[in-house]
Amino acid sequence: MRHIFVCAGAPRSGSTWQYNLVRLLAKEAYGSVYGAWIADYEPANGATAHVVKIHDPGDAGKLSDQKIVTGYRDLRLVLSSARRMRWAAYKTPQEIRSFLDAYVRQFEFWRARAAHVMRYEQMMADPVGEAARTAAALGIRMSRRRLEKICDAVTALASTGDKPTGKLGDADPVTQLHPGHIGEAGGLLDEKSRQYVERRYETWLRGHGYAVQASVKQGKGRPATKSKAR
Repeated sequence: MRHIFVCAGAPRSGSTWQYNLVRLLAKEAYGSVYGAWIADYEPANGATAHVVKIHDPGDAGKLSDQKIVTGYRDLRLVLSSARRMRWAAYKTPQEIRSFLDAYVRQFEFWRARAAHVMRYEQMMADPVGEAARTAAALGIRMSRRRLEKICDAVTALASTGDKPTGKLGDADPVTQLHPGHIGEAGGLLDEKSRQYVERRYETWLRGHGYAVQASVKQGKGRPATKSKAR
């Protein structure tokens, strides 16, 4: 029996940590595991467990009979983290809106289909607890000690370079880590951008448990979503 796990976490929200967690959980549980980015995925690979990383639902044509996990993060830190990776400037309102509208749209698609939804801040505060919730959602039974070892192994994974290159195609084919992948997201969000994000995405931010400054006023053109985290 083949087990297919789809890691559809939103970008810059711990999705690569989640992918490597599931990859190592599957390896421990099933012995043979094959992990890949969706564009490189080969469904015919003979491993017992397949773990596929994806963001855009439009790329999911190769997938079937899978269990899905996803995750999310404070949109202000998502934007700051994306700027740090230098994949695009994300400076103008139009660039920010395009990026974060796609983020919200993709996350809501996967959330509605997911066996488990990871909150980034909970994962950072308690990775072993997050590993336990993920394993349970995927039907993998594992002791806390084994989960601790797997979390240690995920933490020990290293990217191929210390600094972001700004290139989307430079991820390690096994871990999916980009150069400079892991780093602080703070400090790259100017006040104007913060205010824009809070105005446009206030409903989403509050609905997912993120505080918004009291001075934020309702703005037009925000994504029409009232869903809440679960």
